[in-house]
Amino acid sequence: MSDLPDAPARKTALDTTTSFVVVAPAGSGKTQLLIKRYLTLLSQARSIDSVICLTYTRKATEEMRERVFKALRECKTKTAKDQNEKELFEIASKTFKNKNIKEEELTNPHSFQIST
Repeated sequence: MSDLPDAPARKTALDTTTSFVVVAPAGSGKTQLLIKRYLTLLSQARSIDSVICLTYTRKATEEMRERVFKALRECKTKTAKDQNEKELFEIASKTFKNKNIKEEELTNPHSFQIST
């Protein structure tokens, strides 16, 4: 992520003590950034139910759910192909270290509070 021109803004978006707005064109990595934010919040949460992600469409809901689940699944078994994926896997790995959330919840995509 550090080689991107907007790297400082992306880093700020992962600061869970602040709010932010993402405005960017298609294909710029908005969903990836939101997945990192969601996982960062989960890594600090008291329960899996305490983090909610709202989307505008059912399609977006399913995409977010699948991509969050994929990041959690792959962080344990796959080698990152680039710096962006490495950061994603590091965040996902931290989520598994949260003692407030059971591993069974993180390995069940229906546990995530992602909806329209």
